[in-house]
Amino acid sequence: MTITENQTINENNIKSNITECTGCSACANICPVGAIKIIQDKEGFYKPEIDENKCTSCGACSNICPIQKNIYPKNYQKPKVYAAMADDTIRKISSSGGAFSIIANKILDDNGIVCGAAFGNNLRVEHIIVDNKEDLAKLRKSKYVQSYISESLYRELKKHLDTGKKVLFSGVPCQVSGLLNYLKKDYENLYTIDLICAYAPSAKVFDMYLKENFGKENLQAVEFRDKESTDWNCSILKLKLKLKDNNIIYDKNYMQPYLDRLFKGSQCESCKFKKFPRPGDFTIGDFWKIDKFTTNMNDKKGTSAILINTKKGEEFFKKIENKFSKLKEMPFESAAWQIDVKHKILKTPACKKFFEDIDIKPYNQNIKDAVKQTNVGITNWWFVNNRGAILTNYALNEMVKSLGYNALTINYVTPFERKNFNTGFAKEFAEKYLQRTRWINTKKDLIKLNDEIGTFICGSDQIFRYFPCKVHGMLYYFPWVDADENKLISYSASFAVHKFEADKKQTTLVKHYLNRFDYHSVREYDGVDIMKDTFNIDCPQVLDPVFCIDKQKYIDLAEKSTDKLKEDFIAYYIMWPTKENLKIVEHIKNLNGVKKAVHLNPPMSVENWLWYIINAKFIVTDSFHTTCFSMIFNKQFAAIPREIEYPSRFKTLDELSGLHSRFFYNNKSIFNDENLLTPIDYTKYNQKISLEKERSIEWLRKALTAPKNKKLTEEQRMYDAIIQDYNETIDKRINEIRNTIKKPNTFVQNLFSINTERTKLATRKIITIFGIKIKIRQK
Repeated sequence: MTITENQTINENNIKSNITECTGCSACANICPVGAIKIIQDKEGFYKPEIDENKCTSCGACSNICPIQKNIYPKNYQKPKVYAAMADDTIRKISSSGGAFSIIANKILDDNGIVCGAAFGNNLRVEHIIVDNKEDLAKLRKSKYVQSYISESLYRELKKHLDTGKKVLFSGVPCQVSGLLNYLKKDYENLYTIDLICAYAPSAKVFDMYLKENFGKENLQAVEFRDKESTDWNCSILKLKLKLKDNNIIYDKNYMQPYLDRLFKGSQCESCKFKKFPRPGDFTIGDFWKIDKFTTNMNDKKGTSAILINTKKGEEFFKKIENKFSKLKEMPFESAAWQIDVKHKILKTPACKKFFEDIDIKPYNQNIKDAVKQTNVGITNWWFVNNRGAILTNYALNEMVKSLGYNALTINYVTPFERKNFNTGFAKEFAEKYLQRTRWINTKKDLIKLNDEIGTFICGSDQIFRYFPCKVHGMLYYFPWVDADENKLISYSASFAVHKFEADKKQTTLVKHYLNRFDYHSVREYDGVDIMKDTFNIDCPQVLDPVFCIDKQKYIDLAEKSTDKLKEDFIAYYIMWPTKENLKIVEHIKNLNGVKKAVHLNPPMSVENWLWYIINAKFIVTDSFHTTCFSMIFNKQFAAIPREIEYPSRFKTLDELSGLHSRFFYNNKSIFNDENLLTPIDYTKYNQKISLEKERSIEWLRKALTAPKNKKLTEEQRMYDAIIQDYNETIDKRINEIRNTIKKPNTFVQNLFSINTERTKLATRKIITIFGIKIKIRQK
């Protein structure tokens, strides 16, 4: 029986826990009857296996398990930190700054031994013991694989320690803890190094990678962190593989998925060793972000971070300080962030999918499928400098993540908005809080996303309103998505008005696009009717995403505000600042007896905007999303929608909330409302919205988990091909123009005079792309 079965033989055995066991081998080494062996579990991680017939229930294994107890109370809670560089000769053959080599050389000079991870037979990573500097090369450099520790290694190290020989042990923190717990006492002649560790992939994954891509029989050596072809900062990106014919191959198909956390085991997700004090006398690793804390300590050849965790370590370090070519004491925080004490980095959805299929699919196909099937690409107006649009996208991303998928905002900003985006607060927010795809510059880049993303979602906001969508290049109808292979979902999409605004020809085109979707939902009740009556599509109404996440997330954002008032104030967001609307603001300010009315429309950050909404005494607005957030935070508010322009959105919000007295479609009536300051009773609203939230989230969950609902008909495929060919012709002509014309205004005037419909369409597109403002002269 193995502990991976998550069972306990009895209270005196290892209390098995598949999510925590790191395979450190302390239990196997301590077992007096050899009842424990180290094997690989289904995912390929080293775990103990217990032979029930041999086990005597002595309890030795459970008493020294480092998952259950750590015994290094004397280590420093806040160790000294150094940035270190060995000479260039050592750094050239090291992963970072050569700290390990300098420490190990001193031990070997004192006739000691060094134990660390090396490539053994058949390229298996395993801990070995060396006693000379020639063999030290085997232990140098990072190995991004879980290292095998035999059932006898700690016993052998104990024998050397008992004879008085100096011993240096290097490993990840759980392995160092395993050795220390096994030894049960602090040997003065033992020195330990724990490595700064993100996580260790399983040996099985690494083995599959080598076999499928190169054939292990063809390989002579594998080297992580090679600096010959690149500098230290980029060395982590690729493996150097030496074939038996002496040819060299550089490959990213292991390290890139590693960096994307695709190989992370549950034991590393719930790591108990990402904390202080550290188990080793020293902690070493790459000194990433060194440039933020000091100058002249990064020449791109490698810089080590060294943390001195014990008094014994301090005394030893004094003997080797002069061996470094550069050494500088640094603030504790400069390296401690890498230990990542507070932040738990979870397994990605793709990681979970990868391990589910590890025995079903080949390595390369499994990676591709796991990433694609769990990636959800989201598009809406996230790049527009509008707080409601930005937070709608943020909330939808959080919804998708909470349902176990990898949410990716499609990093495409339409040409119409790029200038505003690059200088506005939308970009600032995206860089802080959104996980985005790589930068998408062209339609071809958009099309390439079909190979990386399995589900595309558009929503929410006015993405189905025809004229804004047309300006943005029909982006939200997903004409560029392969609807035969990938799933298309609209979540809480809005037409914003009570009828579709396009003409018959344009409506036919939109109908084609909408019928390619697998699952539809809309935000307004009018939208349900439009989908049914105009496009013959049945779909439900669901909540805007801003209602569907925990409001604590907004509070956390607001806490980062840099603009907080101490006095009482009302807030107003008036998108259409008529004299009458501004009189309403003044009226409400006076009723509330405050001196300050804060306008939320200037280009303030999203965090500041939220803070003002949360802390305002009263809110008056003609903005849909400001009304939403007023209700989310149970604020006193008055909504004064523009009836002519946007009746549909507010009417749905009015009906959903039941707060009818707070919607003033006739603005003048607000001056005579005697109950304007009467506290709103949010009891029924909160109950109803809670149920609506559950219904909306459940709809999205089903849409994400359900199989693809549609395959294109031959007629739809033909229609797609014709449209694509047409657009490619226009785009090709635009690129030719972009590269040749020097006076676009004059050129467009002349081009527009050509009396063909296709030329006029292309010309209008050029006007949008180049931002040309001209008065068209037509014959």
